[in-house]
Amino acid sequence: MLVFKNTFKKAEKLCNKIFIEQLYSDSSTIKIYNYPLILAWKEVELKTEYPAQILISVKKKFSKRAVDRNRIKRQLREIYRLNKDVIYKKLFATNKKIAISLIYIGNEKLPYSKIENSFEKILSKFIKAL
Repeated sequence: MLVFKNTFKKAEKLCNKIFIEQLYSDSSTIKIYNYPLILAWKEVELKTEYPAQILISVKKKFSKRAVDRNRIKRQLREIYRLNKDVIYKKLFATNKKIAISLIYIGNEKLPYSKIENSFEKILSKFIKAL
């Protein structure tokens, strides 16, 4: 097992259009809902050393102002960066590679602590589902 630092590199971002289309169009994608977040994932053949790639999205309906959307995205990236070791350990144990989509669907700006609590609840459900 490789040892990864608490960083968030370009190789960990889901940029491949084919994987993104599969993630959103395929009916076999597994989703977990917890206000204000949705976590969707699908097992894919990634070409990176990382076991997971993530796409972070904030709906434009949330806020018309890009400043607010970008702030939420920064917070979600930071929460993922701090908690990804749990995901990586499970994926290395099961020898899987996955594409993850984390979508913010809240209607208002929430404090960092509430978003983090919501992510931790989703993460526990996600680990059980793997």
